[in-house]
Amino acid sequence: MDEEDAMRLRDEMLQMDQMKGVDMRITATSLAKAVAQSVNVNKGLLTGQPINDLSGRCKGPDEGGCLRYKIVPPKRELFYAARCHGRERVGLWGQSQEDDARLMMQGVPVIGGTMANLRKTAFDKRRRDKRNAKIGEVAVTEDGVDPIRNEYKHMEGFVGVPVFHCPEMKKYNMVKGLLRNNRKKQTPLYFSYGDLVSSYETMRSKAKDSSTIPEQPEVEVYNLMDVVTSIDRDQWRVKRAMELRGFLGSVPILNKITSKDGAIVEKTKVSSGLEQVVFIPNSKNTKFKESISKIGNGQVRGLRPMRPWGKDM
Repeated sequence: MDEEDAMRLRDEMLQMDQMKGVDMRITATSLAKAVAQSVNVNKGLLTGQPINDLSGRCKGPDEGGCLRYKIVPPKRELFYAARCHGRERVGLWGQSQEDDARLMMQGVPVIGGTMANLRKTAFDKRRRDKRNAKIGEVAVTEDGVDPIRNEYKHMEGFVGVPVFHCPEMKKYNMVKGLLRNNRKKQTPLYFSYGDLVSSYETMRSKAKDSSTIPEQPEVEVYNLMDVVTSIDRDQWRVKRAMELRGFLGSVPILNKITSKDGAIVEKTKVSSGLEQVVFIPNSKNTKFKESISKIGNGQVRGLRPMRPWGKDM
């Protein structure tokens, strides 16, 4: 998700003996297409390799017949995510923020090896706790630990895609608000920590009373995949409620909520706020995408073969 990381990996691959003379380029794609390709993690996507005429089967992943995609989060943004609240959501489980930031300054092999050791340690710890407590599938909750660490134990040893949020920042588009009859302010989630800080400084400079706004933003980091799946789940619930409403006619649909004391409280409408979330792309990646779109991929197209000598065609 960062062009510098892609260039660095490309240069490392071109240094291999097997890659000499290979024409390798960096292209840009949409996040929706990248997610759609990367979720196919079972046997991978089929390539252009032909089917065996004798057996009628395609080559497997070990034989080079299938292609699998992987979304690699930007090291730059993970470095900034180490200083934000909720860094455990994106797999930063170091003892301190400085340890996580120092790890993200290392090379990709070092980060990968460290994450593999963390996964093994977390797996051994969970297995040991289950065996000692004899609780089966019930998760062990540690007392006196940050609730985020108890909630995101599954992210220990894995790396997520960070998106940044500042509670003081809201976005309102007057034109779309009038067209859609929606006057609610949107909640921006930034892919770049630098873009968030820049927007925060602009908002503070344009404010009538800047003294009420803190000089430094309080930034919280979330995992992109958690946000996307939560939005998809919320949209499914809304669609399901509309289908039930049409089936039942004029009967009102109530959402049942269980309170802390065990009583069931019914509400006619519950808003999660996810419908107001809007993603702000990384301006650095956007400029890179525009630049390669103008330059093109460098391939020559539309040329006909040269005419033979001595023939007038």
